[in-house]
Amino acid sequence: MTKASTFNPALIRLQNGLGFEEADLAENEAGKLSANQRGVQYRRLLRASLVFWLIFIVLGAFIAVGVYVAVPLELTLILVVIMVVACGWLGYPLVVRWLDIRRGVVEMISGKLQTAVEGQEIAVRNSLEIKELHEEFLPDSVTNKYHVVYINGVTFKVSQRIALSFRSQMGYTVYYLPRSKTIVAAREHENPA
Repeated sequence: MTKASTFNPALIRLQNGLGFEEADLAENEAGKLSANQRGVQYRRLLRASLVFWLIFIVLGAFIAVGVYVAVPLELTLILVVIMVVACGWLGYPLVVRWLDIRRGVVEMISGKLQTAVEGQEIAVRNSLEIKELHEEFLPDSVTNKYHVVYINGVTFKVSQRIALSFRSQMGYTVYYLPRSKTIVAAREHENPA
């Protein structure tokens, strides 16, 4: 086959949004995370953990300054509690994602995709849909908005960039890390499901 005959714009759009190669799909279908995907996921995890470490360092500096300048013990303890809660809130998902990447197991699920306008509720069960998430989550970068992807009862939190990789009213097979619900690859069905 020539390159022109294998050109698939839907696959290229998904590859650009999710950061996988066509060769990765074979390993995903076998239930494994490819070496390429492992590297992509570790890089994304590193970027996400930078926010965690920045907050940890800033709060730690406030505590150190508080102890140094003899701020009342109560205020210092409040800062310590805030630091512990923030580290737990931000750190737990990072640890779960790291364990998922390290384990290297990929699961797959298939369904039809639907999207919603921001704020619009969609009541579609046993299908894939995206709607704007109204709660705040730390995105991959500060400018991304989070969306939610539902497929047959499984919920994924994704960035706007990833959400825009999918097309409405099309069937997809989604490959993901099971604990962290991180989508690592997807394949659009040729005929709408």
